[in-house]
Amino acid sequence: MPASVQRYPMLRLVIPLILGIVAGYVLFVYGGQILFSSLFPFLAGYAIVVCCLWFSRRYALRWLFGVVVSLFLVWTGVWLFQQEARKVVFDFPDEETAYYFRLTEEPERKARSMLCKGYLPVGRDSAGEFAVERHVLLYLAVDSLSSSLVRGDELWISARVRPPANRGNPDEFDYAWYLFRCGISGTGFVPSGKWQLARHSDTRTLYQIASDVRGSVLDLYRKLGFEGETYAVLAAVTLGYKQELSEEIRNTYAATGASHILALSGLHIGFLYLLFYYLLVRPVRHRPGIRVAGLLVLILLLWGFAFLTGLSPSVVRSVVMFSLLALSLLLPGQALSLNTWAAAGFLMLLFQPFWLMDVGFQLSFSAVAAILCIQSWLYGKWRIDNPVGRYLWGLTTVSVAAQIGTLPLILYYFSRFPVWGLLTNLLVVPMVSLWIWTAVGMLLLTPFPGLQQWVAAALGKLIGLTHQVLSVIERWPLAVWEQIRVTLPEVILCYLLLFLVGWYVAGRRFSVLRSILILSLCWVCFHSWESRRKHAENSLLFYHLSPESAVHCVSSEGASWVVSVSPGLDEERMKRTLNRYWSRLRLPPPQFLYETYCSAEICWQDPLLHYGGKSIVVVREDHWRSMQRTEPYAADYLYISGGYTGTLEELLCLFRAETVILDASLPEYRLQRLITACETCRVEYFAISRKGSLRIAL
Repeated sequence: MPASVQRYPMLRLVIPLILGIVAGYVLFVYGGQILFSSLFPFLAGYAIVVCCLWFSRRYALRWLFGVVVSLFLVWTGVWLFQQEARKVVFDFPDEETAYYFRLTEEPERKARSMLCKGYLPVGRDSAGEFAVERHVLLYLAVDSLSSSLVRGDELWISARVRPPANRGNPDEFDYAWYLFRCGISGTGFVPSGKWQLARHSDTRTLYQIASDVRGSVLDLYRKLGFEGETYAVLAAVTLGYKQELSEEIRNTYAATGASHILALSGLHIGFLYLLFYYLLVRPVRHRPGIRVAGLLVLILLLWGFAFLTGLSPSVVRSVVMFSLLALSLLLPGQALSLNTWAAAGFLMLLFQPFWLMDVGFQLSFSAVAAILCIQSWLYGKWRIDNPVGRYLWGLTTVSVAAQIGTLPLILYYFSRFPVWGLLTNLLVVPMVSLWIWTAVGMLLLTPFPGLQQWVAAALGKLIGLTHQVLSVIERWPLAVWEQIRVTLPEVILCYLLLFLVGWYVAGRRFSVLRSILILSLCWVCFHSWESRRKHAENSLLFYHLSPESAVHCVSSEGASWVVSVSPGLDEERMKRTLNRYWSRLRLPPPQFLYETYCSAEICWQDPLLHYGGKSIVVVREDHWRSMQRTEPYAADYLYISGGYTGTLEELLCLFRAETVILDASLPEYRLQRLITACETCRVEYFAISRKGSLRIAL
């Protein structure tokens, strides 16, 4: 181990803990069960080994102590992850069951339902009541009663609650795992008439009180005249409230490399930390007693801001990290170092191991690590005497270091690279710091309405100016590179390569240079192999896009067509859902077909689709029920969407198909009726809502 690594003991502790959490994740996801119920047997064995090593006088065996500690931390990571998973996992009954449900947050109105997040203390079946004690997401049918529900209402419901599940589309966002990390054990739909209001409870948790405070601040923003895009951006940047953000705003910030500004996290807490540090700590840094009091007040103010934002997990993580940084100022030596960074990560992962799988956590810690390791080296390469030039150069090196540290993860998760991201951050990050400091001042001026209104007007103009700058950059040529496909092994190889390059720059060792060349060759070979393995082939794709329906015809030459089966197909939603899959296959955006279209490759004439030597009959309406044919039309596939309400037998009199494809837009009761008919008629079928998307190779 390099001497430089030995100087950071916490780094040597956090690495095996991370490996243990990853191992616990792999065992849980791929093993499907919780393997470790108790840590005490291992603790006993560990204590015996440590005692033997501690009392041993043989210096040659000193390395065993480090090995035992590392193994213990690996085991601890596995145990912590699986203990946290145990709190979420629950075996819900397969059939519809009665539950007592308590709303813990305000219901959110969706297009066709009310989204209610709450807690299930108990359930009731034929055998009596049984404990559940899990958090769930329920979708209640929209009506006058469900629209009047508020947080604190307690209901008796009758529903089929199941663990979160993905739709089964290729390379889709793992929504089920996201809900699992958030502590959601199940989801379900509650039709009208299947629930009854029991009572209302005014008891509020600390988190609910924080949410109410955030709501009051949002109301204050509106009273001060913020509206439209300005209100949406201000609420997102200062309070983490992103419900008002339009798709246009999100795309503008994403295309210019400034999307991290809209996610309230370490960047924004860092600005507040600097503001409070220079106001409270820096002036009294030479007076130890007052300095300690200033640091404690600083930490309290950071946690007060976290409370103001509703105690969102990303803000809590960032406040924990900067609180540890503030405490580290009490110790001699460098305040912010890899040791402080590793200590923060170690303590946070001990508290919540699920955070390791959070994208925000990974991006924040990789950015801080890169700044600590790279920024000072870059900054020292150019000496500037001018204070303004020195500040700009420092800001540039921080931005470059952070982008180097996060680039592999950004490419992996988002498959896009903002070309002008560095320039955007140089322009926008200082402006955002002014946003936050001005917003803090605006809130502190609440007792002085006139002055507060003047500050609010200045803040609104500042936000508008920032948005104009981003809109201009978005229209620049080559603003963003799309469909960049990076796999997880490539991300790991990239970070190993960055580590070795840094090690070589620090020590100039030939053995390290040799390792860099070997690793680079491995990366090139792996990328070439992956590129050849993953390419588009002639195929038919039926996605799970409920309530919409579509057939995707893919050509090995790179072209593709999407046949819209349901009216009003949301193209942007479809692109967002399938962007990672299309990027992996290196497919350009498809051509969407809504009307009759015929070419050398494909012919679509409602209801018949011919592609790749296959014929598909698309059934999306009921007008077939009144038709008759002397001889059924022979087709390869019969694709039935939610617009059809008739029976399968009526269709089989008109069409003779080898396979029936049942779209996810079909209601459950109608889907079950069609499945029963397929089994009775001995017709092969595929239910997309049950098995996920279907790909047919041609």
